[in-house]
Amino acid sequence: MTELPVALLNIRDGCRVSFGAYDFSPLRRVFADVATPPAILAVNEAKDWGLHGKRGLRLAVAELRRIFDVPYVGEVGVSPRGPAAPALVYDPCQVHVDFWGDPSRTLDQDGCPRCDPPRPALVYDPRRVHLDVWGERGLTVAHDKHNLALCHTVDGQPFAVLVDHWSPFDGNDRLARAKIITTYGLWDQPLLLAGDLNGTASGPHWPTRDWLACPYQLRHAKGVQAADSSWSADTRAVDQLIGRWNPGIRRRDEGAGFHAVPELALAQGMADAEAMCPTSDVGEYRGGELVIDLMLLNQAWVDGGGLVPGTFRVHRPPPGCVFPDSWFFDHWLTTATLLLRRRR
Repeated sequence: MTELPVALLNIRDGCRVSFGAYDFSPLRRVFADVATPPAILAVNEAKDWGLHGKRGLRLAVAELRRIFDVPYVGEVGVSPRGPAAPALVYDPCQVHVDFWGDPSRTLDQDGCPRCDPPRPALVYDPRRVHLDVWGERGLTVAHDKHNLALCHTVDGQPFAVLVDHWSPFDGNDRLARAKIITTYGLWDQPLLLAGDLNGTASGPHWPTRDWLACPYQLRHAKGVQAADSSWSADTRAVDQLIGRWNPGIRRRDEGAGFHAVPELALAQGMADAEAMCPTSDVGEYRGGELVIDLMLLNQAWVDGGGLVPGTFRVHRPPPGCVFPDSWFFDHWLTTATLLLRRRR
């Protein structure tokens, strides 16, 4: 059995202070109470990290190396909405990435990595060399494999991580993306979906907001209006993956095989306030906070180990620290430790 500490963080604007310039010093305070260095860190809003020879990615990874004294390496992904793409940072002493679905790879008609014309490559020891720029031209990958990492642990256990960032404004767009990745729920390989999904799930145990207190022009971003003109959270996309809550039987119906880590923590006995802690600081002007930064495990991962009890946590800022006056990001760091049982 292998334990993998994982983390999820939406880094507002990728810590960019101006075009091509970054300040990653806030990361030290954000990770101040994280005792175990993450083996995997899923990042959202890695804005422009892929430009200028991936300078933003290199600087972020260098700061995380200093914080944890771990030889992290990273990959930056792709976003259909602009430069704020997801990224993946990982500890190469614990995890090997065999494939990363970004625009520099192509797939054949069967969805397998295709051999492109010969290209130069560089292999380096991150404990002795820090790579600041790597010039790379872009190609394409299949849509369902954007930001997908096929990995294995150092002892050879395969798994996958899909780092996603769904539309902040359009529930239909979020649902379309969920449908594209639905088949990963019952995939035979353990998979972690981690990202700012910008939508929550159905069920009375999930935080909601006062929708009439939310300005009308913002309600459509996370809410949906019923025929009787009432408003509620738009849960269609997340429910597509984990199933819709059935109040009659007090559990979820159907679903694509994914399981929300907060619900796994709740089932293990974690208090509601901890397991269902909102993950973003939107202030009272939107009527309350929601759980939108989510880790989902597919059925193969749940069957092969799942969540280590008591390890799931949403790291809220210290008392009195409020975005943007006295805190850096409008989303909060989420951490957990996952188990991977050796496959026979």
